[in-house]
Amino acid sequence: MRLNERGSLFTGLHFSNSRRKRLRIRRTTFYLLFLLSIWAAVILITLDLVSFRVSVEAHSGTILFLILIPWFAVGMSRRRKTQCEGATLTTLIGLGCLIGGPVFSQARASAIKEVQFEKLRAISRATFEYASDHSETLPIANVWMDSISDRVSEADFTLGKNIVPPQDGYHFAMNSDFSSKAISKIERPDDRILYFISHKADRNANDALHSRIEKTVCAKVSGSVTILGKLTSSKP
Repeated sequence: MRLNERGSLFTGLHFSNSRRKRLRIRRTTFYLLFLLSIWAAVILITLDLVSFRVSVEAHSGTILFLILIPWFAVGMSRRRKTQCEGATLTTLIGLGCLIGGPVFSQARASAIKEVQFEKLRAISRATFEYASDHSETLPIANVWMDSISDRVSEADFTLGKNIVPPQDGYHFAMNSDFSSKAISKIERPDDRILYFISHKADRNANDALHSRIEKTVCAKVSGSVTILGKLTSSKP
């Protein structure tokens, strides 16, 4: 009878220890998955910043919020010593993304700006070649891309992936005020915008600068390419 009681007691203790072990494993697994989801969210929001899908302010606020979540979990847990390691690592990852995200974003913005300059320079050269063959006259706005398409590659017309945020389509437009104008009759050509980056994505887009994207690159009638500053009248 005693052996049975001892055996029963031993079995009960064994079951209790096994149950505690399973609960510990489940708790640890849940905490690791919880941390992995936080780390993934931190990285994804930083990738969105680098891709210009979120603002710097939204990125910073989200990162700080995600950093705080594991620390709240630590404060509510009895196992603070073991869980502090995960919260500390989350903080380090978050701080790295806070610092590195804007740096990579700025570097990508500079690279995009350089691509815009190169494409507009190519379009300007093609336009002057066209004008030299057409009595120094600029292309007709409604078909400006078609008019110079044999002098520039299709890739130079396509800008969508190189604007902020990236989009599909062409996104270059011609100033319709200079449609079929003689270059010699345009006053102050270095102050007049001929081509600009536009919200319009269709081919041969044109208007009187209404669809321009602010703070971006433009090509002047003179052929110079520069950052679009304060808008002046486009009419000759």
